[in-house]
Formats: sequence, structure tokens, C-alpha cells
Amino acid sequence: MAQTPRKTRVAMEWLKTTAGQGQSLLTQARHLVQLQQDIDAWGERQRLKLVVGLLKEGKLKVFTDHPAMLARTRQQLPSLLAELNERGWSLNAIELKLKSFQEAAAPATRPKQGKFSEIARKEWLNLQDSLHDEQIKAATQRLCDHNGWNKNET
Repeated sequence: MAQTPRKTRVAMEWLKTTAGQGQSLLTQARHLVQLQQDIDAWGERQRLKLVVGLLKEGKLKVFTDHPAMLARTRQQLPSLLAELNERGWSLNAIELKLKSFQEAAAPATRPKQGKFSEIARKEWLNLQDSLHDEQIKAATQRLCDHNGWNKNET
């Protein structure tokens, strides 16, 4: 059997022992997990993937990752609301939102075209030689690297 990571165990113990707020967070998390399981059961029958968001004052926020799925789910909302209420959730409304579940790919980084004139660029590069503060020197070097400027180009 897999052992729970130490950081997770410490966090769970803190939540259990913290008076009031920690216990409240733990209870709310358990409710959301149970609600997610109930929505997953409904979603499997409807072939819809939904993710529980915020549950506040009888209003549930649910997310889906595709506009077509959002439209289909909107048509099925009365059925979902009725089933969740049958399972003991006292919900007044469900709000649907579109949200991407895939991690966004990091944009490709490329050297930016500097807006300095050639003379200004050379002066900026020469400025580094006169700096004494290492943090400022490092910051100017990062700027030069980011813009693709090389001291050898001067």
C-alpha cells in the first residue's frame, strides 16, 4: 500500500487540529469531493466532463473545458440540479463556466528586438563595466541576455 507523503500528512494533521478554520476547510473540502463524485456519476451517464468550482449559499459553480460541452450541459441543467437535490444537496442554482483543464503550453521565448538605437545599446553594454553593485549588474546582464545583446557585438 502506498504511503501518504509526509507533507500531506503534516497538512492534514494541521487541518484536523486547528480550531475552527482548519476544521472548516477540511469539512468544505470533503463536501466538494463528495459533490464532485456525484457530478462525475451524472456526467458519465451524460458523457460530460464537469469540474466543481465554488459552492456558496446554494449556488454551485461548475466548469467544463469545451464550448460544445457547455451548450450540452446547459440543456441538461434541470436534470443535474434535480439529481443533486435528490442526493441531498440543497442547491438553488448551477452556474456553468468555460475553463480549460489542459496546461497551457509555455510560449516560445525568443530574443526581443530592442528599441534602443545602436549608440544607446553600446552605451548600455558599457554601463555594466562601471557598475559596482552586483545586484544591479546582474539585473542589467539579464536585460541584455533577454534582448539578445552581446558585449562582443559592440
